[in-house]
Amino acid sequence: KKLYLKAKSQPNFRFYALYDKIYRMDVLQKAWRNLNKQGASGIDRQSIKEKVDKIVKDLTTVINSMNVKCLTGRLRRITNNILLRQRSTLQIQKIQRLFTLYLCAFVPLCLYTSLYAGNENKAGAAFLKIGVGAEPTALGGGYTALADDVHSLYWNPAGLGDVKTREVLFMHNEWFEGINYEYLGFVMPWHRAAVGFTVSYLDYGDMNRYLISATQTPVPTGTFSADDLALGLGYGFEFTEQVKLGIVGKYICEEIDDADASTLAIDVGIKYRMGYEGLEFGIAVKDIGDKLRFDRDKYSLPLTVRLGLGYTYSHWRIGIDGVKPRDDTWGINTGIEYSFSDYLFLRVGYDSLYDAGSGFTAGVGFKMDSFCVDYAYGDSKNLDNTHRFSLRYSFK
Repeated sequence: KKLYLKAKSQPNFRFYALYDKIYRMDVLQKAWRNLNKQGASGIDRQSIKEKVDKIVKDLTTVINSMNVKCLTGRLRRITNNILLRQRSTLQIQKIQRLFTLYLCAFVPLCLYTSLYAGNENKAGAAFLKIGVGAEPTALGGGYTALADDVHSLYWNPAGLGDVKTREVLFMHNEWFEGINYEYLGFVMPWHRAAVGFTVSYLDYGDMNRYLISATQTPVPTGTFSADDLALGLGYGFEFTEQVKLGIVGKYICEEIDDADASTLAIDVGIKYRMGYEGLEFGIAVKDIGDKLRFDRDKYSLPLTVRLGLGYTYSHWRIGIDGVKPRDDTWGINTGIEYSFSDYLFLRVGYDSLYDAGSGFTAGVGFKMDSFCVDYAYGDSKNLDNTHRFSLRYSFK
């Protein structure tokens, strides 16, 4: 545009004609992107394509008359990029429509299974229920509707549709009895959507091994170890201005001494921006997959349904979730946050499903440019209190 305005003030008509065409090409490119975003008809697309072809032809004529042939290849590349983006956009839109139909059919089935099926006492892979990120856990886990960053990979995949920059999250969780939980997550925008991956690792440490003798006396025979691992890939996108959809596929593995089990699972989520400003509704169905098999024993995954409301106003954020795990009753996760100049964050929350303590949570966060450091405290009555530390970095 600057070149166009500069050429317009020059007496050389050929330069003015050249930059006029280039400026019109830029306008058409923006119109093309708007048509793709709005899902325009084939007639509108053909009309834009005809205008682009005509401008390229006129440009070639002007450039040849100026004997500046080096620009012709550049203009051809611009045109080819437009056509390539058209095909890529159409393919992505087809995938997104198929995924939407899948969610509409599959999520109600999962809701029915979790809400009305009887409780199961033999749910395995319990580490999948450990909250990720010091920020959400300090809010008591009431994060299903608030998720809009790298935390979305765990709490609600639909939040990936709100991701605007690349983000990396690392969390260290000092659990009770020497158990440590580590988490790494990464997200990045991609074609008006976002993709990401996660790595979760739980280390139980070394434990004593005992052999029960004939007299029922335990005899120590050394130590053994146990650990859990989950790897995930996520994708989320903006279906409409109000609706976001997302999915995370996971590989889950558990090892106890010389025995191990593995399986595949998915998380799916929906976020809906309601008519009232700052108010959002979210649904996430987590850990949908086959059972873990240890030799002859089978354990179901901890299928969990989360229904949440989130409200953001000025310096305040409030989240409340209704949570129904496969192996437990309904519970409430809720929390509130207040920020001081987007630099210091104070948080407090409550998790009614936390049996080891009162369920009270609290935390604090510090933001410095692209870095954010968060801490969360969890109260435990009979065991050691839990402490979570997470570091988040945003970049373009």
